Amino acid sequence: MCARHHALLLLGLVQPLILSACLSQGHSIPREPTLLDLGSEPPQGAAMPHQTSESEAAQLYREALEVTDDPDIRLHLSHRLADLESRQYEAGLIDGKGLYNFDKAIARYELILASQSDNTSKDEILYQLAMIYELNGSIERSLAILDQLVRQYPDSAHIAEAQFRRGEILFSQQQYGEAQLAYSGVLDAGETTPFYQDALYMLGWAQFKQDAFPACLISFTEILDRLIPADGTLDKLDRPDTEMVQDSLRVVSLVFSYQGGAAAIEKAFALLALDGKRRYHHLLYESLASFYLEKRRYRDAAETYEHFIKHYPSSPYSVSFSLKVVETYEQAEFPSLAITAKQQFVDDFGINSNYWQDSNDAIHNTLRPHLRQYLEDLATYEHASGQALLKQQQKQELKHGQGSVDSSAQEAFKRAGLWYQQFATTFADDASTPEMVFLMGESLNEAGEFTEAITAYERVAYGYEDAQQGAEAGYAAVMVYDKIIAEADEQDASIWRNRKIRSAIQFAGTYPDDVRSVGVLAQAARELLTLEKRSEAIALAEMISDWQPTPAVEWQITGWLVQAQALFELEDYSAAEHAYAKALDVMPEDDPDHSGVVERLAASVYKDGEQQLQSDNTDAAVSSLLRVATVAPASPIAAQAQYDAAALLLKTESWPEAEQVLVDFRQQYPEHDLAGDIPSKLVEAYLQQDKFAAAAGEYSLISEADEDPDARRLSLYLAAELFQKSGQTDAAIDHYTRYAEQYPLPYEALAEAQFQLAELYAESGDEEERRVWLGLLVDANAQKPDQATNRTQYLAATAAAVFADDAYQTFSRSTLTLPLRQSLQTKTATLKKALSAYEQLLDYEIAEFVSLSNYRIGQMYVQLSEDLMASDRPTSLNPLELEQYELMLEELVYPFEESAIKIHETNTRRVLTGLYDQWVRKSFASLAVLLPVRYDKHEKTVLYARELRQ
Repeated sequence: MCARHHALLLLGLVQPLILSACLSQGHSIPREPTLLDLGSEPPQGAAMPHQTSESEAAQLYREALEVTDDPDIRLHLSHRLADLESRQYEAGLIDGKGLYNFDKAIARYELILASQSDNTSKDEILYQLAMIYELNGSIERSLAILDQLVRQYPDSAHIAEAQFRRGEILFSQQQYGEAQLAYSGVLDAGETTPFYQDALYMLGWAQFKQDAFPACLISFTEILDRLIPADGTLDKLDRPDTEMVQDSLRVVSLVFSYQGGAAAIEKAFALLALDGKRRYHHLLYESLASFYLEKRRYRDAAETYEHFIKHYPSSPYSVSFSLKVVETYEQAEFPSLAITAKQQFVDDFGINSNYWQDSNDAIHNTLRPHLRQYLEDLATYEHASGQALLKQQQKQELKHGQGSVDSSAQEAFKRAGLWYQQFATTFADDASTPEMVFLMGESLNEAGEFTEAITAYERVAYGYEDAQQGAEAGYAAVMVYDKIIAEADEQDASIWRNRKIRSAIQFAGTYPDDVRSVGVLAQAARELLTLEKRSEAIALAEMISDWQPTPAVEWQITGWLVQAQALFELEDYSAAEHAYAKALDVMPEDDPDHSGVVERLAASVYKDGEQQLQSDNTDAAVSSLLRVATVAPASPIAAQAQYDAAALLLKTESWPEAEQVLVDFRQQYPEHDLAGDIPSKLVEAYLQQDKFAAAAGEYSLISEADEDPDARRLSLYLAAELFQKSGQTDAAIDHYTRYAEQYPLPYEALAEAQFQLAELYAESGDEEERRVWLGLLVDANAQKPDQATNRTQYLAATAAAVFADDAYQTFSRSTLTLPLRQSLQTKTATLKKALSAYEQLLDYEIAEFVSLSNYRIGQMYVQLSEDLMASDRPTSLNPLELEQYELMLEELVYPFEESAIKIHETNTRRVLTGLYDQWVRKSFASLAVLLPVRYDKHEKTVLYARELRQ
């Protein structure tokens, strides 16, 4: 269809538009479809061969404008075309097609706006024009048109959106007061407008930006009221609503933080006509606390949680908030505040709280894990605090003498006892409860609450019969009776002593296998003796003898043993020695405890020696220790005493005397457990006297007898070293050989042993055996690449260098004789062998051996060249043949000389890496001979001073 036909068709379609425009004058004419309707669904039953797109319709309108001059028709065509173009451009932006030029549409709308005489649809044109300006980036122009729309057409259908767009532009320009008025205009349009919620949200922000905090709170509270569900949780919100709620909560938190924190929450809802507490009230506190935590204002965060708990103690969120108080203080590393928070949690929700009494088992089960941890923490904290205070008090008493008793430690122990008690009550069936009750006894004991402590101890020992703490608790109870007895008056002391005896008997009966059972009874008897209650001590000794089931004969002599032990603890060791002797008089020699009593007798003498030592009388102490063997020769402690005497002598550096005692000990007690330590101590004595061979012999013994494999290995090596140091070569070789054969690991030590063997054989002149060990050293290093160290590599390289030099010497000694071919083949074979040896040495990559190898290889080429040139000439050659023979030798020699030069030059370049050893210097010397022009230059010195004087 040609453009003319399109234009005529468009004019036919435009006529109804003109008629439609007349309807505004009161006419009533049925409306016919316009060109804009071509893109919509066809009428029911209509057949449309082609559906016109918006772009095609726009083109038709443009063609129609070209063929009509009627002003009214052109105005309406321009309006429709502007609508189509703006929709196309906007769609282009959304689709990413890059249609950003709105100038034509803007021009058409401006023309329509200027040409239109009535206000029937002017608000629509203003609305469209503002939108196009905004899309075109002309924000100020868009805002001006929106202002005009709002001002001139307050009843327009677009008023809510126009106000919202104005608010957005004004807010972005930081004109928060104007933006607030615009958003308020949206709200005035009512909640039915789709912009209501967003406008309310932005109104709150505009108020916040102006520090209008009360108004801001009202706006954001309405947002929260609208979005947060009835259960006060955010789980069911979609993402946009969740983000709006979280952002609103954060702004509210900021406002409350500015107004004093948590207290501002209740004040705000009481004074701002917000109708009191909300279903999401806990979220306000939690959000404020989270804000403080982000700022590391831990105390403010904790106080926010505490404020909620104080005002809403029965809230289901109070428990979690109380836990968060603890977590906050722990995160802030405020241990004392964390402890206080834990105590508050237990007070508020523990077994003694109203909350616990009013709760069911399900809630109890949620509380128990926290109560279990907190009660244990509180008890442990108070217990440790009491111990620290007690220790501090004891230090002060030692420093300044006995003073007034500080009750703070006792109070801490009492509090610990109460927490332990509450743990036991709350968790009666818990596996840890016996231990908690035991610790309760410990804390009460330290608090001076001895009666209550005994009750706790005996509950553990005889109520629970706890396998872990029962015996310890029973023993502790007996000890606490002693404290009560010590503080009681004479009449009460008698009563408590009887209770103590009963407790001791119960302890021994309940825990007969405990090593302290008989000792508990003996301790009571010894205490009576200390208090000069000899008759009661005898009575107690008789009770021990009457032990049921019937005790062994040994208990019949308990009386003597109790007396002896009491004297022993009084440090009257001479008297204790006498009492033990009397006990032995009545004890059968085959009694199983006979040796033990002999031991105690010996211990009395031994302690006498210790007493002498404490008096700095070392000679007397040594004498007493050695006397133990006289009074109890079969006693194991006799050996211990002699051993300790030797130790004292070593400590005082009495080396010869210590040596003698140690030698005697080994002779008298060869099978004693301490005999194994004698060689090591003798080693010290011998080394201090420079008796290296003797020390080596002791190390040799250790290497054969010590139970520790590493000690045996190390001692064998040290023995070898000391034999070597003392000049006993054969013994050193023997021990190094044993070491190398017995201990392949650690490899580094093996390599050292092999190397030392090679050195020792070299000193003895046995070059054949030396090379055997050098070969083993090289082979071992090659077989253990993963265990090689810098040291083993160096030792192996040293050994390999010996073999390489052997090959070098073989090559050097090989001579060239006639017939030359045959002797040259022999010499070439020795050359190849030597080259292979030095190439293997190069593989170690050790600088000094690399320079050595390079020098030797270069020199072998030099020597081969020299040997060839110096070789005998065949006598059968005529002069011409001899000349040709000489030329042939020179050609044969030339490559070897070139190779030698290259190798020596490579070696000399090692000076660039910092290496300038003898082999590098020798390479320089060889090059000076081989290339004198380059390497044999000498600097000339000019006596400038003389020339200046002239």
